Amino acid sequence: MKDTMVVQAQTIAGEFLQEQVRSSYPIIGKGFVNQVCLVETERHKVVVRMNNKVNYPTFIKEKWCIEQAAATGIPGPSTLSVGVKDELAYMIQTFVEGDNGLDSKVAPTDIWRKLGEYARRIHSIQVAGFGEELIDPILRLIQDQMAAGKDMCSITSIV
Repeated sequence: MKDTMVVQAQTIAGEFLQEQVRSSYPIIGKGFVNQVCLVETERHKVVVRMNNKVNYPTFIKEKWCIEQAAATGIPGPSTLSVGVKDELAYMIQTFVEGDNGLDSKVAPTDIWRKLGEYARRIHSIQVAGFGEELIDPILRLIQDQMAAGKDMCSITSIV
């Protein structure tokens, strides 16, 4: 009998992809926060990350961070969907082939060097706030302008 978490991941992925799930399994011991499953259909292989629905804003923030990191050239998954279903916040991501850092046979110094390169790129991303309170500066500018009563024409000329 399948674990409830795996069944939930299958339902979420199957509904989003509009395909029948062929296989799925939990990914255990590679993280600390979310419940994570790999789900495969005939045409797709995705990762479904799940947590309590109160964590939905965190998934939205993570999606933005992933997009910003990708824009600087950092490889990683694409976020296909973020939502809430049956009291669970979820994020569906593309599956990226490769070794988990914990399992890698690559020399630790090489891994740390590459992580340092990525950290340099990440630090080039413009944000307001810190940690859980990251704010996209363009979105914040638009929100501030709208709150000040400016019309959309003047806002778009700023951006």
